[in-house]
Amino acid sequence: MIGEFVRDWAGTSLDMLFTKISVTMPLNRQGALSAQVNTDILAFLLQANNFPSGTEELGLGDDLLRGIRFDVSRPSLPVAGKPKTGR
Repeated sequence: MIGEFVRDWAGTSLDMLFTKISVTMPLNRQGALSAQVNTDILAFLLQANNFPSGTEELGLGDDLLRGIRFDVSRPSLPVAGKPKTGR
């Protein structure tokens, strides 16, 4: 899900992705992961896709995640070892 999923989630809030993770993972036992593990997965996806880190850890509350939106219009920083593209 690195890079590929970002377009599909553009303009949505993180609570929507958190819910998707919560009810569909893992594939063989959907919904079996704890809220903390689901939050860790969400944080990993954001980090792996070069979204900027906040000053605090992601919380477990839907209200907090609802207030954070995917902004894919800003370019991400290049990943070490990968060439820049598009310019």
